[in-house]
Formats: sequence, structure tokens, C-alpha cells
Amino acid sequence: MFFFKVKILMTIHREGYASLILTSAVLITLNLAVLYFLPNYPMVRYSIVGVSVIFFLIILQFFRSPTVKIEQDAKIVLAPADGKVVVIEETEEPEYLKLQEGRFPFLCRP
Repeated sequence: MFFFKVKILMTIHREGYASLILTSAVLITLNLAVLYFLPNYPMVRYSIVGVSVIFFLIILQFFRSPTVKIEQDAKIVLAPADGKVVVIEETEEPEYLKLQEGRFPFLCRP
């Protein structure tokens, strides 16, 4: 028999706890109501349970706060979110700073 040791580190952002508790309460209430009012329709019950689980996992994914290892280097630009840099370009800001600066737009990754 094989035993695998899996270490999953996932934390939830503190603002997400209330939303997750509220979502859990609503989904549990919905599933219990379907179980009580539709006992003779197993496919409807299973479908609602499946949709509820998928919906909860999407909400959980939204509020996750992954641990990120940040390298300290003068040549690295740190972004406020994980993603992929789309283009690196020089822009001029004539209104306030009147400087030429680098612009790094990026696509956020889920």
C-alpha cells in the first residue's frame, strides 16, 4: 500500500470568513429545503447539491490567500497581484510628475 504525504497550505483572507459562513448557511438551508420538499426527485436533489458544491468552491477560490515566496532583488519589479506581464513600455506622464516612466500592464491569474 502506498501512502502519500501531501502538504497543502491554503489560507483564507480574513474578509472572506463572513462571506463563506453566510454562503454555507444559505446553501445548507437550500439543500435541506430541497431534501424536505422534493424527496421523490433524486436527480433534482443531486443536481442542486452538485451546483451548491461547485458554487461554494468558486467562492472559496475567490477568497484564498496563497503563500508567495518573494525574492529580494533590485532588478525585480513586484506586482500587487500574480499574473503575466503583457508588455513593457515607456510612457510619459505630462500632467503631474512630468516624467518618463516604465509601464508594466499584466493579466491577473486566478
